[in-house]
Amino acid sequence: MQVVSEIQAKVSQEIQIKNAFHRTLIGPGGSRLRAMVATCQGLSADSPDALPSMVKFPKDKSDTVIVTGEPALVEKICAALTREAQRLEDLVTIKVAIAPEHHSSLIGRGGSTLRSILDKYKVEIHFPHRNAEGEAASTVVISGSEADCNAARADLLERLPSDEHVPLTMRQAFFLSATGRCNTRKLKHEFSVTAEFPKVPTLDFVSQGDAAARIDDESSHIACKAACITDESEVQLVLKGAKPALEKAAAFIKKQLVAVKDCSTVLRLYVPASSHRLIVGRQGSTVNQIRAESGCEVELPSTNTKRRPEASQFADGVAIVIIGSADGTEYAKKKILEIVGSSKSRN
Repeated sequence: MQVVSEIQAKVSQEIQIKNAFHRTLIGPGGSRLRAMVATCQGLSADSPDALPSMVKFPKDKSDTVIVTGEPALVEKICAALTREAQRLEDLVTIKVAIAPEHHSSLIGRGGSTLRSILDKYKVEIHFPHRNAEGEAASTVVISGSEADCNAARADLLERLPSDEHVPLTMRQAFFLSATGRCNTRKLKHEFSVTAEFPKVPTLDFVSQGDAAARIDDESSHIACKAACITDESEVQLVLKGAKPALEKAAAFIKKQLVAVKDCSTVLRLYVPASSHRLIVGRQGSTVNQIRAESGCEVELPSTNTKRRPEASQFADGVAIVIIGSADGTEYAKKKILEIVGSSKSRN
């Protein structure tokens, strides 16, 4: 009698769902259907107690799906199937033409970039097979709601490499790179963009003071060499990368242009090596003060390549390199010479 009662308690309900959606609703190996039924039962999506057999899809081209079981559960499953079928009905598919050479960067290492886009917009994105040819090789297919597809397409296109031209003068271009504030390495590392700096002139250093002095001789006179660049002709710094990255890099460069607006001079100052520690000061306090007061880059031979590898283009392994405005470099030079002079007087 109990078995009869249980049988009598079951109901069967037919719902009409387009046959074209059946395979998608069932999912690979029945995974989507199993997860849907488990959710209606109040179980986890991967629960082994799920009863997907309650749902019978037709074997022919019919649209009729039959759900059998307890009335309350049948109602839940029918409602879930209807909702999912409506979602599939509302899906659209759009095609985006993206050159094959950009596919790998959009997919990302191990598919990481693509997964983030899929999770963000709840869409499906299919890139063409690597052996595809012609137009098919460039066709990326996005499926989902119309709004989500359009948003995902915009995201993909924003990630494609683009160009940004930043106007500046030859002098600015030179000192952006020379001071290490903005160079190809920095832009690549911090913003993931590549930069093409204009070809800048080679500096011609002219001796000031006793240029013939032996700089490795502790008793020699102090020597100084100077070079200036005042070329204000307009050039272009070309940036290449994804649009969001380009915008950030361009904003960064414009900020750095303010810092080098007065830069025009590079000095090589040769002082006895024994004075270097006094110029540096305790934990760099003295040289940092000179930098702050003069507004210049001041690099000693022992720190040139460690602090700012770009300084090596001016450094010769012996000189103190000072980069900044004409007045600033003279001020820094004066402060350094005062330290050297006081050191000699004490000795």
